[in-house]
Amino acid sequence: MTTNIHSLAPVDAQGYIPFVRTYQLRGHAPRQHVIVCGYGRHGRLLLDKIISRRESISAVVIDRDPSIGPFVSRRSPGRADIPVLHNDFENNVSGCLHDARVNDAEMLVAATGNDVLNVAICLAARDIVGERGPLLLALVSDEALAEGFRSTLRTLNIRTRNTYKAAASNLLRKHLREHLKREHEKPLALIIIGCGRFGTALATAAQQMCVDGFQVSHIGMVDLAANRRLNVLRDGGTAFRLEPTAIEGDAEDPETLRMALRQCPRRADVLVALCTDNDAANLRLTFRIERNLRGRAVLLTRSFDSPPESVRSILAQRKVQFFDLHQLIASEIDADLEQIGKPRASADLRASET
Repeated sequence: MTTNIHSLAPVDAQGYIPFVRTYQLRGHAPRQHVIVCGYGRHGRLLLDKIISRRESISAVVIDRDPSIGPFVSRRSPGRADIPVLHNDFENNVSGCLHDARVNDAEMLVAATGNDVLNVAICLAARDIVGERGPLLLALVSDEALAEGFRSTLRTLNIRTRNTYKAAASNLLRKHLREHLKREHEKPLALIIIGCGRFGTALATAAQQMCVDGFQVSHIGMVDLAANRRLNVLRDGGTAFRLEPTAIEGDAEDPETLRMALRQCPRRADVLVALCTDNDAANLRLTFRIERNLRGRAVLLTRSFDSPPESVRSILAQRKVQFFDLHQLIASEIDADLEQIGKPRASADLRASET
């Protein structure tokens, strides 16, 4: 059995931990810990996912937010809490990575919420560690940006994941199949309420997806800045098979919802995806839409904090389904996480043996 010990320098006056070094008492593997850069929603989710797959793994978090504290809980009895380095990547990327001992790491995940910064972190890590290094994974939600970087990053063995795109595709594919089972001949209209990163990813997926010859017949995008969001998709090179309808307005305004529904084909079933960042607003809108449509629509409600099972079961009777965006995203990096503990390439093996 391998035992991990975190050896920490004293905390300085600003609450920073100057460095973290991870030792393994036995089984001296060349890569010993995971570095998570950014401890927002995605960073927390990915760290939990990594630990759930391999509880013995050591980890280090890097984030500039001092409110996080010097440690984050591992949520497992008998396991050491995870140290946090409070550093600002934008001013000192290489210094942050050196402090986290990137040369000894097994995996680095850049999940800061800033696509360009995530790429920069992985590039800096590759400069430091050279060819052998840890598995490097950058979350990039802007598809045009990801496409621009992808070929260069691939040559450096840096992986990018557009987590929103993959999550949106999986969610839509599932519901297209369910629609085909219920109403094979009826068209399906998709109304997206809240056109942030996930909402626009869902609109893009609806343009491209075809399941058993069936495609969405109408896309409505409801947002206070719907036209600007639509232009961003156009500028990013999205090829429109079906021109989305932009409905600008507050989704909590009943007239905005009525306008969105009037745009749908008369015979179509309606799939309404509530994708705002506000769980409570999504739930309020769910009740309002469900009353107005009276069973005509299936409602997909995004929830960061999954509601109690009793609430879910009541809403399920009204054609309301919750989707946990975090779990959709986490499932997309399972293949990457499976690489933890495995050799990357012959060059890596030669480097570890010398």
